[in-house]
Amino acid sequence: MGEKEREKVEHWGQGKSARVDVCIPVYRIDPTPLIHSLFRCDRAEEARICVCDDGSGDPQLSQKLRALLSAHRGPGTLITLAANRGRSGARNALIAHSQSEWLLFLDADTEIPSPLFLVRYFQAIDECAGPALVVGGCTVPKVVPAPDAALRHAYGRWFESASLARRRRNPQAFVHTSNALVHRSVVEAEPFDEGFVGWGWEDIEWGMRVGKRFPIVHIDNLVIHTGLENDAITLKKVENSALNFVRFCSRHPKEAKRVELGAFKLRTFPPSARNWMLEKTRQLSMDRRFPMWIRLTAFQIFKSLVYANAIGSVERGARACDGAASTVGDPSLDNSIK
Repeated sequence: MGEKEREKVEHWGQGKSARVDVCIPVYRIDPTPLIHSLFRCDRAEEARICVCDDGSGDPQLSQKLRALLSAHRGPGTLITLAANRGRSGARNALIAHSQSEWLLFLDADTEIPSPLFLVRYFQAIDECAGPALVVGGCTVPKVVPAPDAALRHAYGRWFESASLARRRRNPQAFVHTSNALVHRSVVEAEPFDEGFVGWGWEDIEWGMRVGKRFPIVHIDNLVIHTGLENDAITLKKVENSALNFVRFCSRHPKEAKRVELGAFKLRTFPPSARNWMLEKTRQLSMDRRFPMWIRLTAFQIFKSLVYANAIGSVERGARACDGAASTVGDPSLDNSIK
């Protein structure tokens, strides 16, 4: 299948200029609340809204996206992919079809709380001395959306809602593409790695690469992550992200030990002990009878155990192959993560 058959690109307001391209990857989710919140922003007409439907295969969603973009006061672009390319692939498609010097990545399940959102980013552009990555930050709703999402909500308040001071102390570790403004030359030099499959670690890995070559600036310009999944799905997503974590380790071994130290400590435990602890922390994370601080602590240990098991499996496989390439395609992984 040729490039034209793999994607369809539509434009609105082609005669209108834009100062920034707002890039929104979509996969089987309705971004109407986000786009309506963009409409309410001051100077919204100065933003090109670019949406990439990452192979949703939903004609009704496609019609809704067309209606939204045609209602925008500024220019708009809709990229419809025939097949799902994943989170990194959709973002790379948005980069390829963007037109402005600055790109603002937003997740489809977020909303903008302030009408000054775009204005603050325009000010950040004016203050940047050159190409850079500017991260606005993210928070979660004040109220727990549902009882079965209480753990996910608590984790979001602890991690996603990191204060500006905390983010500035460790700029690379708090790069989340749910709300990030980046200069075109940055993403052209450091595109997203499409080897990451599914959820997890692709934006942190990208932030690590960017931070080694370009400034990362954190500002207070939040979005609200409204699309919190339930706790069972949260645990499953962590388990499914294990190979992505190993891929991250292979590329940034020193940084991996800093951001997920617990996994490297727990990997020294016998596999049988880790597996027993994994099931116990899974159960405790999901048990609503316990206070949230206990559940959240159990969840953190559970996450570290998942990654510790993944590291251990790759190391054993590499040793069994007598130094052959690991399953993540990096022959130096066995040495790089010790």
